Amino acid sequence: MQWVGKHAHLSIISRSVAMAISMLIVAPLAISYIGCAKRKQPPGSPSGVSSTAVKVKGAYRIAVVPKGVAFDFWLAVKAGAEKAAREEGAEVLWKGPADETEIATQKSIIENFITQRVDAIVMAACDERALVPTVE
Repeated sequence: MQWVGKHAHLSIISRSVAMAISMLIVAPLAISYIGCAKRKQPPGSPSGVSSTAVKVKGAYRIAVVPKGVAFDFWLAVKAGAEKAAREEGAEVLWKGPADETEIATQKSIIENFITQRVDAIVMAACDERALVPTVE
């Protein structure tokens, strides 16, 4: 349904509110989930010995990439992500473009986090279509 006339702004506001609520819910849940995840011991390994690195609580690095960093909303998301990380013993790497229209900058930031092999990336895409090849 398209909003027209004097109520057209409600569609934009509704989308922004939905994005805000989802970020406030998803970021802490992702951090909590990672903090609770258990790694299985590889088959054939003796008890207490593993041939692969097993991450302990506090070793998870979670990149959070907002649409922009200049708005109070994203600062609130940052505070929530950092609080959840402290509670779960994870590390949050926060970086985003200065403005929500800087799609190329956001793409570069995400590519950099992928190269760094962080454990998880939580993002609010500036342009969901432009970032598909980057995150696939």
